[in-house]
Amino acid sequence: MPSIPLVARETGIPCALHWRHYTCYCSYSTVTDSMCRQDSATHLSAEEKIAAEESLSTYCKPVELYNILQRRAVRNPSFLQRCLQYKIQAKHKRRIQMAISVPATVNDESQVQNVFPLCVILARPVSNAAGAEANSDVYQFRRACISTSFTGVDGINRVQAKFFLPEMDKLSAETRAGSLVILFVSFAELARDHLDTFSFPLHLEGHFLLGRMPIELLHLLWEKSPNLSLGERAEMLSTVDLSPCFMKTNCLDKDIHISLQYPCSSVALATIQQLQVKIAAEEAGAGEKSTYDSFSYDDISMTSLPRIIRLRTGNVVFNYRYYNNKLQRTEVTEDFTCPLCLVKCASFKGLRYHLCSSHDLFNFEFWVNEEYQAVNVSVRTDMGRSEIVANGVDPKQQTFFFCRALLQKRQFFHSHRAQPMALEQVLSDRDSEDEVDDDVADLEDRRMLDDFVDVTKDEKQMMHLWNSFVRKQRVLADGHIPWACEAFSKLHGEEFARAPALLWYWRLFMTKLWNHGLIEARGINNCNLILEQFQSQDNDSTRS
Repeated sequence: MPSIPLVARETGIPCALHWRHYTCYCSYSTVTDSMCRQDSATHLSAEEKIAAEESLSTYCKPVELYNILQRRAVRNPSFLQRCLQYKIQAKHKRRIQMAISVPATVNDESQVQNVFPLCVILARPVSNAAGAEANSDVYQFRRACISTSFTGVDGINRVQAKFFLPEMDKLSAETRAGSLVILFVSFAELARDHLDTFSFPLHLEGHFLLGRMPIELLHLLWEKSPNLSLGERAEMLSTVDLSPCFMKTNCLDKDIHISLQYPCSSVALATIQQLQVKIAAEEAGAGEKSTYDSFSYDDISMTSLPRIIRLRTGNVVFNYRYYNNKLQRTEVTEDFTCPLCLVKCASFKGLRYHLCSSHDLFNFEFWVNEEYQAVNVSVRTDMGRSEIVANGVDPKQQTFFFCRALLQKRQFFHSHRAQPMALEQVLSDRDSEDEVDDDVADLEDRRMLDDFVDVTKDEKQMMHLWNSFVRKQRVLADGHIPWACEAFSKLHGEEFARAPALLWYWRLFMTKLWNHGLIEARGINNCNLILEQFQSQDNDSTRS
């Protein structure tokens, strides 16, 4: 993001406000190309310069918002960047497609025909293999290509062994680790025994001719080749020496392991056959190049050409327009990086998807030609409008935007009593699922007790008083019963003193609790003392 000043300043002064962690110096220059230029502000008056700086400052709030979202995404990302489809597609397009063939034009067909069927394998060496000897190697692979003969148009075999290699950077790491090798295995002995040679045998044991080609040589040539960097096809011829060895294969899960044992004598190790193979390589997405990739590099030396191409590929020019699109400031990012959140989008197509979906507070225009991949950026003015009434305009006729407050459009109800909830109750922290309405609960309790036909009216009243007390005081455990009985006696002692029938049922209920071991005799005695105090007070009041 270019510098965003808050006040008017002269050209070349460091940024007063910048969303990156480093200081940026911006200067104006006149460039004829409209895709990458910074308009000169020397022809503007002082008032126009101030207005232009204020127009540029409209980038501040959107950038600040995206900074906040970026910091939140670091701790809690909403999605994984590597799972984006355009990143996966861009990664696959950068892979190298390798094709290996045995052309008849450079081989003596009468001498080389006896090596067919020929199996080409892209394998990985297995380190520390169990039972491996000093003169043996173990490899693993998943796919093998078998070529049966030279037959084809113009004597060239149309059946090629094709493999996909990782992109150049990852291939360099695997090359340094020595984790890839190309194996050439002659299955001529199997053909003499009339065995199936159209597919690789999963369980095989015997003597065969073997040739090896390390991937390091191919990688060195591809890295220096300008054709591969330009998206073109790179071809080379190489000689493969075939020597005898003892081979044994076995299948483990999805991988096939191949064990090779070489003869100990140097005479047996001598080369029996030499084979000329043709190796062609190109990027998987070479056929989908844009206009930007057709740039001419005629004036660049061949030694520095691959490095220049890699540096230029991901460069994107961002033009930040302001002051009614009369002025703009320019920034260049590398590796298809978004200047707002620093996300690497892997391709210009991915950058377009990312900008339009993640930064909708800006307008974007995308341009591609042989010299530039450019994006014109401007702040969206239709996202929010000022509601200040202009002079001479009737406020009643003024158009404005209104957004209804959240949760006011829907009607919410209490979960237990099914009554409408007020807005204050909806917005409060109290959970309506845990609420218990006392009036509704008492009504339901009385309705339940009324269904009992063999219970007296006074007994129903005493049961209702106890159920209501237990519910309100949350008497949940057996250990709560002693203090609950004393509290219940204090709460309804005056009522029991005036109604002897209720008092009798309460004492009967305490006896049942004692019978179940929920209350001791001392607890019953304390309750009776409390009830006697209420009875004496009631007698004194009646006498007076």
